[in-house]
Amino acid sequence: MPLVVRRLLAFVIDYLIILIYAALLLGVILLITEPQPMHPIKAQLLGFFTLTLPVFLYSFLLEKSAQRATIGKRIMKLSIQYNNPIDIAQRNFLKYLPWEIAHTGVHWIMFYSWSELEIPLWVWIITYLAQVLALVYFISLFRAKGTKTLYDFLAGTRMVYRSN
Repeated sequence: MPLVVRRLLAFVIDYLIILIYAALLLGVILLITEPQPMHPIKAQLLGFFTLTLPVFLYSFLLEKSAQRATIGKRIMKLSIQYNNPIDIAQRNFLKYLPWEIAHTGVHWIMFYSWSELEIPLWVWIITYLAQVLALVYFISLFRAKGTKTLYDFLAGTRMVYRSN
């Protein structure tokens, strides 16, 4: 199986784990609070500390472990090559940056929509920027045949297949 296919399948497995966590988090939030409009900065902070940071830590801690792999990567027999844990921190910061930028855009879109105000151009720009960056990451995965994405290149990391 080509490395790029293994890497995509590992992503799907890890993303399913993240979705299960997000669904449980949403369930708890809906049980203890009444859904209501929230200022985008407050929503951003809440989302960052309850969703983005735990997801970042999931990837960072598992990729810096002895196996150098998340659960999805372990199942697909992949691991990350790196020189020091700072590389893994940079890799995951860059990897989840489009996600956090997109959250910012969504929070501001919801705020302006609830306020019945026109959504400013800057909100649309950051929202599209997140999608463009994610697309660049995706394209870079194929250009390097699965060994590196743009965020791997910038962080000095590399994906490898473990035959054992």
